[in-house]
Amino acid sequence: MMMIVFFDLDGIVRAEFVPRNTTVNSEYYKGLLERLRKDVRRKRPEKWANGFILHHDNAPFHTSLLVRQFLSNKTITACPHPP
Repeated sequence: MMMIVFFDLDGIVRAEFVPRNTTVNSEYYKGLLERLRKDVRRKRPEKWANGFILHHDNAPFHTSLLVRQFLSNKTITACPHPP
């Protein structure tokens, strides 16, 4: 069982369990980021209005073209984990 959690200084913004037998790949992560955007908009309106920075590690699906295009299209700044 895997749980993915997004948080900020104020606490958890989104947490969800990855369904059993599900591979976390670019498509799954993009869908998760779409759900995260909705949660940020609802739970942290001030951060939504001012823009927020996503910090994630350098897992291959985090840096895939699909995810980078999504972040760019939604004007989400990504601060990657250093190598």
